[in-house]
Formats: sequence, structure tokens, C-alpha cells
Amino acid sequence: MSEKKIVLVTGCSQGGIGFALCEKLGAHGFTVYCTARSLDSMKDLDHPNFTKLTLDVTDDVQVGSVVSTIIAAEGHIDFLINNAGVLAPGSSAALHHQKSYDVSVLIKCSSAIGPVIDWTAEEMKAVFDANVFSILRLCRAVIPHMAKRKQGTIVNMGSVVGEFPTPWTGIYDASKAADNYELPPNSIYGTFFHNIRQQLEASRGPDAIPTDALAEVIISKALRHNPPAYILTGGKAGMFRVFAFLPQSWYLSIIWNMFSKPEEKSKRLDDTF
Repeated sequence: MSEKKIVLVTGCSQGGIGFALCEKLGAHGFTVYCTARSLDSMKDLDHPNFTKLTLDVTDDVQVGSVVSTIIAAEGHIDFLINNAGVLAPGSSAALHHQKSYDVSVLIKCSSAIGPVIDWTAEEMKAVFDANVFSILRLCRAVIPHMAKRKQGTIVNMGSVVGEFPTPWTGIYDASKAADNYELPPNSIYGTFFHNIRQQLEASRGPDAIPTDALAEVIISKALRHNPPAYILTGGKAGMFRVFAFLPQSWYLSIIWNMFSKPEEKSKRLDDTF
């Protein structure tokens, strides 16, 4: 009998991509260690092959403990899926309850919603700790075990804005949706708030890819004998493939003209039509 495949997935809260990934992996017969900061957020993950563990990916001790627990129980880890992340400090709940995302999956991480200068250094550090350094923590803990067996696959979830920066997402890819976002009262970008909301709503169009469909694409490619090093998928993946052939100055000009009209100017244009 072939050795069972062990998968560690981070960020598995209800309704998110990690949740859908676990369901797909369970259907494929994998032994899945589902993790999130709260066990209650994974209560609907119900499969005999699932083990649910508490994990805050910004905590070195918890990361080491979870990996050690899996190695002690299984002896190895075949797949690590680094899916956990936040939109902004304290806003992860908005991401967990969003049912579909217009995202493109890259081996890259991105940044958070709103003008960069409205963020404090500590808030920026918190985002990068959860979205970037967490990947390094997990990899440092898991790779030595994979190296001993000379096999293993790591999937790092990211966003297309890592390759194609868009307005108002200097700290994170906000196109996944942040329902409760508001500009700080003293922000100098108040007249652009409608543009920021427009950027958020752009992820909710009819071509947004459901989480289960996205999970199926990722799993089917990651399970190949020679999995791709780079996966680009999502509702607007084709558009960004075209952007890749444009000079960056052209792309930036197009995208900023779409999402950077002050409110007064936009109202004048609406009145004209």
C-alpha cells in the first residue's frame, strides 16, 4: 500500500480559500492538518482525514509546535500550503467570510488597502508579519523534514498585485474585499475614497472565481509529478497576461486613470452623461 500523503494548510477559516483547499484535499484522500487561529472558525470542516489545530502563523513557538506535532504523528509532511494572511490588522474576519475572490495565484505576496501614508509603521509590520514572514516561518520549520526525504511540495498563496501593482493597494491586495474599510478621519485622500471602494468592488464582478473552483485549479496543478513553479489563475487572469506584454509605464497609466479620479471630477463626468 502506498504511503499516505500528509498536507499542512494554514488559514483554513470558514468560507475562505484555505477551507475550500482542505475540502478538495480531503476528497482526494489526503490526510490534512487544517489550521487557523481559532478552532471554532473551522467547525464545519468535517472529514475523517482532517485534524484541526490552532495556529497563529505570526507565532514562532506555535509554528514549531504544530510542525513537531505532525512529524511526531505522521513522520513526514508531503505538502505545505501557506494560505494564511490578512487584509489589514484586525480585518481578517472580512476575508474569512468572503465567498469568492477575483484573485490570481502567484508565488508572491502583496500588501493592504488605502494610501500608504495613512498606515503606521507598526501596522505595516503586522501585515508583513502575517503575509510574508509567516511563509518563511513555516518553510524554515517544514523544509528540513522534506529535505531529509528529498521530496515535498510547498504552495505559497499570493496575489496578482505582487506583479501588477494597482492603486490604493500599497499595503495589501484589497481587491479580495474589505467590507468595513474606512479612510482615517484626517486622511488627505478623502476625495479618492470612492475610487478605493471602486477598487474593492472590482473583485466582486460576475467573473470572480469561487473559492472551490480556485481550490480545484490549485490542487490539480500542485499534485502533478512536476508541479508548476508559478500559477496564474482567476477571473481576470487573461487581462493580466495581456498587461504583462505592455511597458510598465503604459500599464500604470491605464490602471491609475481607472482608479484615481477625485470625487469632484467623477461627479462632473457623471453629470455630463
